[in-house]
Amino acid sequence: MTYLTIDLDYWDRGENTGFFEVQENFIEEGKEFIDLIKSKFKDIYIVDYHHEILDHIHSFSNVDKIINIDFHSDIANEPLKDSDLDEGTWANFVNGREEMTFEWRMPDRQLCLIKGEGRCDSFLACARIQKDLMGYKKIYFREGIQRINFEKICGVSICKSPDWTHKTLEKYL
Repeated sequence: MTYLTIDLDYWDRGENTGFFEVQENFIEEGKEFIDLIKSKFKDIYIVDYHHEILDHIHSFSNVDKIINIDFHSDIANEPLKDSDLDEGTWANFVNGREEMTFEWRMPDRQLCLIKGEGRCDSFLACARIQKDLMGYKKIYFREGIQRINFEKICGVSICKSPDWTHKTLEKYL
């Protein structure tokens, strides 16, 4: 089963991501997607910071895939200590990830992946992501929110990311 986690900074990119003004077209798309999620799932776990979802993910015994809809990858490619756990490394702390697939859904491949604006690994310009150091069975990086199989989702979380957004979409949760 798939665990779906959504970070509002996918649409509502704040000053820390280099966007000083609210991008209205992104906000409308984000509102529509939130409405879709709310119509399909009753129990949505809402947190401020992404690493706060770990206990929620671990409460499901059948997760074999995580889809992370996010401006940032939230996965690192270096050895981490417990003290390294934060909103940009949480995916490295998922129990049982050796048997899971991690899928980062980014809004803009050029900006997030190639230029590195959304990467949380030790980024070198256009460097190959060292997936073998991240601990997952498989890792995929995809642009957009299309073709998500909602029938296979067992849990959903939404992260508000107050440090990375203008907080424009929070009122729709």
